[in-house]
Amino acid sequence: MNFLPLWRYQNQLIDGAIVTLELTVIAALAGLLIGVAGAVALNGRITPLRWLVRGYIELFRNTPSLIQIFIVFFVLPNFGLKLPAFEAAAVALSLYFGAYSVEIIRAGLDSVPKNQIEAGQCLGLSGWQVFRHILLPPALRNAYPAVTSQFVLLLLGTSLASQVAADELFHVAGFIESRTYRSFEVYAVICVVYFAMAMSFKALFAIIGLRPSAGRGGAEGKAMRSFTLIDFVSLFAALRWTVALVVLALAFGAPLALALATGRISRVAGLRWTMAACIQVIQSVPLLGLLFFFYFGMPMFLGIQVPALVAVTVAYTLYTAAFLGEIWRGGLEAVKQAQWEAGSCLGLSAWQQFRHIIAPQALRLSLPPTVGFLVQLIKGTSLASILGFVELARAGQVVSAATFQPLLTYALVAAIYFALCLPLTLWSRSLEARLDGSR
Repeated sequence: MNFLPLWRYQNQLIDGAIVTLELTVIAALAGLLIGVAGAVALNGRITPLRWLVRGYIELFRNTPSLIQIFIVFFVLPNFGLKLPAFEAAAVALSLYFGAYSVEIIRAGLDSVPKNQIEAGQCLGLSGWQVFRHILLPPALRNAYPAVTSQFVLLLLGTSLASQVAADELFHVAGFIESRTYRSFEVYAVICVVYFAMAMSFKALFAIIGLRPSAGRGGAEGKAMRSFTLIDFVSLFAALRWTVALVVLALAFGAPLALALATGRISRVAGLRWTMAACIQVIQSVPLLGLLFFFYFGMPMFLGIQVPALVAVTVAYTLYTAAFLGEIWRGGLEAVKQAQWEAGSCLGLSAWQQFRHIIAPQALRLSLPPTVGFLVQLIKGTSLASILGFVELARAGQVVSAATFQPLLTYALVAAIYFALCLPLTLWSRSLEARLDGSR
């Protein structure tokens, strides 16, 4: 390994990191504003507005952010709205982050007992005062783990802007790699930079007191060939890798996530710190970085060639475990300690307390962000195309390049993702309703 050739590109790396931070902050601020407004609208009494917000959530949660960036950058110019790469990525990521923020903040608001709202009204507080002083503080505490994880995902997700040539960090990494042919060294440095940025944001949240207990040229109007039934079938055929990767990630990642979540609330300090360190490290590295590390880096360390399927499975497993573990940890910690003590007084064992008292309540709070992450996982399988897996998003790129019909192609890809993810959100809402009825 030789990192010295990268030194001359330090200015480009700094510029790329700044662009990444700008993109993250802009998308996060805009997305949070959308999230708060959408959560309030969902809890409001204006039915058409609730339907509108729900449609927005389903549309943007059930289609990949990469496809959304492509639509804003490649498709909107067909309607007379052409945005530069940075602005297109900022708009797409803001809308994407906002859709998830709505559900996370709504779940936090719903976790506040209704008797607290009634108490505020009895004290003569206005609706805004009830929201500001009674609803919002505990809602933010309960939703914080999911919000933090989503913010880190947004930071790492800015790497997708490289696909439309936005000059963010990952795009700069590709430029440097093409000049130095030092793939491992370049992406190792990029992972360190992403890690440092993610940890800095988390430290900032703790300090401020939020810690909880380019166009296509003249060829645009002319297709190389027509979009045929074969292209349509090829898009559906690519679903096999999308589904297979999600199943593998959940099969290995969910048990590991449960272990991480329970370890994070353990009374053994050493175990808590170890689990927290594992989560922080994995969450602070982009999924692209994990894929590159296990596929390109492990052969260098182990001296053996890791098959692409093994590398992708390990990367997605760790990714799933880290984010689901933190989401589930937040749900477990939101359950009051007094309920553990009440179960103990009834003579229940630790497992019985967890099974009959803690888990049902934690499930209700964790369900929206969990389903949101599962939808993200389905769409995140698009990154596996880098290692040769022709899944749905990659198949869409191939068909679009062959036919020069991005509007039709990406609309179909988005529709397929929507059809794949919508049952998850419908099942989640149905389960939430049953859990609400059983309280």
